[in-house]
Amino acid sequence: MAAAARAIAAGAGARPLRALADELGLGERRLQQLFREHVGLSPRTAARLARLQALLRALRRPQPLPWAELAPAHGYYDQAHLANEFRALCGLSPGAFAGRSVSRSSKTAG
Repeated sequence: MAAAARAIAAGAGARPLRALADELGLGERRLQQLFREHVGLSPRTAARLARLQALLRALRRPQPLPWAELAPAHGYYDQAHLANEFRALCGLSPGAFAGRSVSRSSKTAG
């Protein structure tokens, strides 16, 4: 499951679960069961977090793209989808987050 977690992180959460399961020689359901057992969360949740981490890395760039461009570039359907996921995972809106200082020394891998 470590390989599955690395693949999800490396793909910034964009890789379909079916493709990952096929690569590992597992069914999707079995991958979900094993992943939850060994990692502690579902592959879908891990993918959501990986996508958010990629977005946060992009926001640390000197000239980040506007939100409307960041959304599709990081696997969100549109800006509203990005905003809803951001609120759900971070507890604040993207605008509120942008109003705060984003530390360049964050523990989020660069």
